[in-house]
Amino acid sequence: MEDTRVRSHVNTWFLSGYTEEARSLSVRKPSNYIKTGSAALMFDYVPFFRDTLLKLKFGTQDRMHAMIQNRDSIVDWAREAVWSGWHVSCSCKIGADNDPMAVLDPECRVRGVEGLRVVDASAMPSVIAANTNITTIAMAEKVADIILSTPS
Repeated sequence: MEDTRVRSHVNTWFLSGYTEEARSLSVRKPSNYIKTGSAALMFDYVPFFRDTLLKLKFGTQDRMHAMIQNRDSIVDWAREAVWSGWHVSCSCKIGADNDPMAVLDPECRVRGVEGLRVVDASAMPSVIAANTNITTIAMAEKVADIILSTPS
């Protein structure tokens, strides 16, 4: 069942993978910081750039729709593209009320959805330079304290 309240916030979806190119961008150096930072800004604020880059790097949604019809192609893609060592974060940003890119308010409540909070690495507003585990635990403990101290 599709929730139109959520659907209205989805601007695109795509198949990604951990390629050599992605691996090389994860090396901490100034040029990668500039590349990834400027790309992130353009992704957020220049839809044409985002759409063009996603099609160029990941293909069209036609491939995804075809894969849905064929389990073997999904398995093949997973074997080729999925890598378990990268800590994904920052896809559901926490931020101030005036931040148009912030999906979550400062108490990790999903804006526009009653009774739903997200408390995991996706809520991080920017990529941290450390393992995400302890940071995620600290976030969860803080939000648990907020929930427990909020009158019902």
